Amino acid sequence: MFCECGCGQPTRIAKYTDSRYAAIKGYPRRYVYGHYGRRPLIERFWSKVDKNGPNGCWLWTGYKDTYGYGRISIGHQGKIQAHRLSYEIVNGLIPSHLELDHLCRNVACVNPTHLEAVTHQANTLRGDGPTSMNARQIFCRRGHSFDLFNTRISKAGSRRCRTCDRERKREQRGKV
Repeated sequence: MFCECGCGQPTRIAKYTDSRYAAIKGYPRRYVYGHYGRRPLIERFWSKVDKNGPNGCWLWTGYKDTYGYGRISIGHQGKIQAHRLSYEIVNGLIPSHLELDHLCRNVACVNPTHLEAVTHQANTLRGDGPTSMNARQIFCRRGHSFDLFNTRISKAGSRRCRTCDRERKREQRGKV
């Protein structure tokens, strides 16, 4: 068996099992000593991409973190997110004040056409979290519209319905 880094050198038979280097006793090693992980980053990246996903998504088949984002090792510096690497391969560096938004809503997708560099606020408001759900509301809980005249913005930045506030104050005055 030959070294998987591409150097073409024959590998030795492993004398013991070592999971750190994927060595199994009695079987040929995958890499010549010192060559482990020498395959170029771009080559390793594309070997873990499945371009046949639904809706044109390129699915990451390698390691995924607890949130479902693909991660790839870049050596001693640790791991980086696969979709960021994909975007940077095609479009160049991501500006420091921007972050990537998955337009397809699939966090395992690394298709650079499905990624857009946006501000943190824009990315949050496009999501499905409570902040974005509240921002998209056009009516309060009691059905009053959030418009220019019926909306009060609190110091914390949240919206309050003026009609509901007036009704709440009337009820409080009547109970006292």
